[in-house]
Amino acid sequence: MENNANMIEDFFRENPELRKTEKYETEAILLKSGELASKIWYIKSGIVRLYIYSIKYEKFVGISFFFPNDMIIPFRSFTQNIPSMFNVEVVENAILYAIDKNMWQNITNEHPEFSQYIFEKLQQAHYKLISDMTIALTCPLAERYEEFMKNENPLIKNVKQKIIAEHFCTSPEALSRALKIEKEKSRRKYVDSK
Repeated sequence: MENNANMIEDFFRENPELRKTEKYETEAILLKSGELASKIWYIKSGIVRLYIYSIKYEKFVGISFFFPNDMIIPFRSFTQNIPSMFNVEVVENAILYAIDKNMWQNITNEHPEFSQYIFEKLQQAHYKLISDMTIALTCPLAERYEEFMKNENPLIKNVKQKIIAEHFCTSPEALSRALKIEKEKSRRKYVDSK
């Protein structure tokens, strides 16, 4: 298969009836927890996040960020008509290709190679979610942040610090303190090693 981003762009350019272009402003909610997902999205431009809001702790629990050329597929909700456990929100103005259930059925029936590619993208996204959650459960805050910023799409730098902090279930102030403490520890180790 050719370049992945080009493959998706080319497919939708050649089959405009199989997608609807939608423009969203920052903070637009695409899907709320408890709703049925009626669409999947391909990001042409912008940044979108997937998160859970914990009522018990009154905090946002970040799951993942999505960038241009990514697919957002609340898979179980979309395919099995199960209420979504996730919220999907635009964090930077976005242009998305929305694919509803009829369009998806058409794609799977008439374009099996492309639907297989989308399934592979879903598997990659699932692996990324598992990896992100493993890091979240096993590493201190500053280490998680550094790992996240190192491995995430460079466009993450466009996301507000408040949203990044929410991703780690903390406040911007607490994240800043954790990073300062880690920086001071690193400085002390360097000084002590001399």
